[in-house]
Amino acid sequence: MQELTDINTKCMKRAAISQPERPYNIIIRAPVPWHQQYLIAREFATHNLFATHSVSLEIRKLLDSKYRSCRLFESSWEKKNSLDPDLLLELIRKRCSHLQKSLIEK
Repeated sequence: MQELTDINTKCMKRAAISQPERPYNIIIRAPVPWHQQYLIAREFATHNLFATHSVSLEIRKLLDSKYRSCRLFESSWEKKNSLDPDLLLELIRKRCSHLQKSLIEK
């Protein structure tokens, strides 16, 4: 143990360090209860945010049932195919004009 202390002292003199740095003061706190705040936040999000609001869910169901044919792409098609951005933009424009005409006719 004495050897390590001598080595540390020699290294400190060589590096021109008078005292070793003190470690940072670390504060250790007791566990903070979080479960109740999580439940309150989840309840708020469920009832007040647009994504999970009951009216928006009904609108989503209506769109899925009545206007299912008006989607730009089917989800299975998107996963299987990849296009150049220019070709994709052209395809989207064609599909939008076609859908616009079909909606006007209805």
